[in-house]
Amino acid sequence: MVIDLRKRFIIAFITLFCAVMAQAATLKGKIVDSQTKEPLTGATVQVQGVAQGAAADFDGNYSFNIKSGVYTVVIKYIGYKEAIKENIRVGENGTVLDVELIRDDQTLDEVSVVARKNMESEKALLSERKASNIAVENLGA
Repeated sequence: MVIDLRKRFIIAFITLFCAVMAQAATLKGKIVDSQTKEPLTGATVQVQGVAQGAAADFDGNYSFNIKSGVYTVVIKYIGYKEAIKENIRVGENGTVLDVELIRDDQTLDEVSVVARKNMESEKALLSERKASNIAVENLGA
């Protein structure tokens, strides 16, 4: 009787495990530059509303498991415009979502560099004194 109960428990557990795993699907694809078609290593893929995502590998490929459903997928990479793909259906067989990101070219009008010399240390005062043509004396009271 005890063995029969254990068999039933094991069969129920395996059935439940298979049912849960059947709902999981894989979202995968490749992220490349739209002009050069070079892979974008480290680009991030995130699913809105779900705390799941992945980063692209050296070849621009990504892959992660997610429940079957319809999602909005956000792809980001530094120096590129963010891509938002809506109504992506992830089925039991998995889904392949290849993305080409567009460069976000921004130019700067002008860059100003400002430097100041720290004159508070004794070493800085001595080097300033050596560099000057006019002898500067510190007068004491």
